[in-house]
Amino acid sequence: MINCAFVLCSGEPGIAYAESVVPKDKQEFENMFPDELSETQITSTRTSHFPLACMVAAKASHKQAYKYAIAKFRFATDLHSVFRVDIDPRMATEHLGVTPFTLSHVRYAYCIITAYSAIEEIGLEIRASSNNPSMINGGWNPKVKADIEKRLEEAGINLKEPCPWRMRGKPTRLERSRQLPSRGRCSWAKGPYVRDCNLDVIDAIIAASFLRSKISSHKMNPLVASLTSYDVENVRMLARRLLLERLGFWPPPWRNK
Repeated sequence: MINCAFVLCSGEPGIAYAESVVPKDKQEFENMFPDELSETQITSTRTSHFPLACMVAAKASHKQAYKYAIAKFRFATDLHSVFRVDIDPRMATEHLGVTPFTLSHVRYAYCIITAYSAIEEIGLEIRASSNNPSMINGGWNPKVKADIEKRLEEAGINLKEPCPWRMRGKPTRLERSRQLPSRGRCSWAKGPYVRDCNLDVIDAIIAASFLRSKISSHKMNPLVASLTSYDVENVRMLARRLLLERLGFWPPPWRNK
């Protein structure tokens, strides 16, 4: 759980995947069976903010849904994720656009499904039905909107803080299929390539719900071939923020630095 929480805190592909644990206590270590030691390679990793991951894991340990949510986030990260430097427009050197590979389409789709499922574990998903749709005539259904806003506020989510939504390069077929209610470009968005915008939290959640329900789940929508790593990161980073904020650890201490 600490390793899962570490991946949640960093938001990046994990480096602390210890599948076996060796006790620090000398007496406990000496009492281990030889076959336990033979399967274990003792290594060390230097990293930052590991105490924070311990605190997040401790907080999550009091509720099973939180533990499932964090584990699902790590599983989504294992399915597909990129390092922060690869989506930072100041340092990224390669465009992470559409791919022709079918396996990548499936991996992207199931990463989105899993990340959104982590949001469902903490009760912050869109709750709608055919009789009570989320959108009416292109706008929010007032009942559905009031419901999600109430649950977000009760969970301690700051509705005034926008969610960055990454959009890079030429608009894909998927992007053209659905207009996002942007609150304006992000401060770092410059020129025609970096088109990142800010969304209200509820609009980010419904955008993630659309990617999960209409594109990725059940039989593959033809638009699944237009998914990119940026779409995956949008849903994954939304889940990360909601999980950390629900647990009382948002914003992360290094964000403003």
